[in-house]
Amino acid sequence: MFNRFKTALETYPQLNELVEHLTEWFNIWEAGVLSHPPTFQDPVTSDPETCRLTVQTLSETIERLRTIIGREHHATESKRVVTKKVVLSEAERTQALLTRLEQAYDPPGHLRPEGPRHNNDFADIEQIRICPTSDELMCPVAPYLPVTVPGAPHHLPAGSMERNLDVQFRLLREDLT
Repeated sequence: MFNRFKTALETYPQLNELVEHLTEWFNIWEAGVLSHPPTFQDPVTSDPETCRLTVQTLSETIERLRTIIGREHHATESKRVVTKKVVLSEAERTQALLTRLEQAYDPPGHLRPEGPRHNNDFADIEQIRICPTSDELMCPVAPYLPVTVPGAPHHLPAGSMERNLDVQFRLLREDLT
């Protein structure tokens, strides 16, 4: 029951406001039924003892409700974290992408720190056989596939015809296998 109450409080933050209004309304009603003569026509005012007991019970119940709501409202509000969405410029996004590509760059053939992936992994595309070898097909390491993003890491000079041919050859060959 209490968990459903907490969930309701988190879902409906205006519940705290409602309980405050309820307290105000009760105080007005209480003053009216306890005044002499009562300003409210309420069945509870017919017997003074019943009136006093009803007012006391309702007062205690409302005070308990205010305490619980106040405590939980404060706990819920303190957990709310206003997160500001980070907005990056186009240049910052591009730089972040290039940084990730640089970190993940795994060059071909003998340029790779661990050495060639298989017997058909070369830095020079002239040495690569068009048909994949069985060693290449069974290799557990992903093949070298260059990225076509300007500024991405590559083993050949940026803007060169050799680099463009290397990228196109490797991507076409990958599509065919």
